[in-house]
Amino acid sequence: MKISIFTNTYYPFLGGVTRSIETFMQEFRVLGHDVHIFAPKYPDYHDTDPLIHRVPSIPRFNHTDFSLPLPFSLKLRSIFSELGPDIVHLQHPFFLGETGMHLAKHINIPVVFTYHTQYEKYSHYVPFDSDMIKRLIINLSTSFCNLCDLVIAPSNDIKDLLIQRGVKVRIEVIPTGIDLVRYKDTDPSWLRQRFSIGPEKKILLHIGRLAREKNIGFLLEAFRRLSERSSDLVLVISGEGDQEGHLKKWVREAGLNNKVFFEGMMPKKDLVNAYAGGDIFIFSSRTETQGIVILEAMASGTPVVAVEAPGVRDVIEDGVDGFLTQESIEDFVSKADLLINDDQKRSSFAESAIKKAHSFSSTAMAKRLLAEYDDLIHKSPALLNREIHHFQIIKGLLREAVRKALLLKNEH
Repeated sequence: MKISIFTNTYYPFLGGVTRSIETFMQEFRVLGHDVHIFAPKYPDYHDTDPLIHRVPSIPRFNHTDFSLPLPFSLKLRSIFSELGPDIVHLQHPFFLGETGMHLAKHINIPVVFTYHTQYEKYSHYVPFDSDMIKRLIINLSTSFCNLCDLVIAPSNDIKDLLIQRGVKVRIEVIPTGIDLVRYKDTDPSWLRQRFSIGPEKKILLHIGRLAREKNIGFLLEAFRRLSERSSDLVLVISGEGDQEGHLKKWVREAGLNNKVFFEGMMPKKDLVNAYAGGDIFIFSSRTETQGIVILEAMASGTPVVAVEAPGVRDVIEDGVDGFLTQESIEDFVSKADLLINDDQKRSSFAESAIKKAHSFSSTAMAKRLLAEYDDLIHKSPALLNREIHHFQIIKGLLREAVRKALLLKNEH
């Protein structure tokens, strides 16, 4: 089948959405399907894949590492028309997501949307962060879901959240899978060699974007307290983002320069070796819908200590393959310290983590999603969702302004 994917983020931007798209795309192509990706253009970045189509964008929007796509492109529409896709899969509800929806409904083909992100928790990226904006984002993303033919939720938590918010269309839980082949021949010694870390030290590892919503400051404070209990701990952080300078400054001022190592983005080969070399993977983001990096760590046999949050709960079985904690430094430190000092428990968790990761095979997840595509493609066009809204953002702003005005009036 011919599949067109529309996304507001893709390489060189690294994150869960990028990894999800790439993982499914590779599996789809291996299974003989034609996959094209429409994504923003990034300065000084050129694709080697001719099936990736770039859209003009505003780089480093609002001083972040995001590129904001400008989806009003005649070339994009021309390419889409020539491709003649069977189905469109949207990765975001705004910008290129809206463009992909309009193009799909114009030729009456099915629209699938993956709810990757709790978008309201990213409202600090817009110039005016307020409760009104958060409520607007929730309303817009819920409305967007109801315009699709199928919504994919990466976890049961997210499915329940969408239903609670009023999503009426069918929702299927299909997580992003893990390419298990990548984790067969790893070099656990690579990480220690890279940073000259001795065998007597235990390595805590975190991989992810260095962004405000990832809650890295929480991890640094937890590590500071853990290092007071044990001098034989180091923390390796891999990733880039707009908080990098702030986090490095915090580490310097805390006197942890010789214990916290920042690596930046790692190539894929180094990344799997890093996972294998860590003793414990630590994670504190509360904005994930799945937490792909957690599964990647588990596939390498690295147990996880993570703040309990939607998406994360679907992956970690507390006390079996990792620990879930409250968003409390004391609780996080207590659980991490327990795992650091119990070699037998770490070994048991590692074995269970590998078994858990195998249940999330990327091939199995891709086949499940393809089966959903196939059902939609063979559905009568008359049964597809033909409704479409225009000027969603403007309408949403007006609704919120009226709602707030009425609340103020009632208070007086």
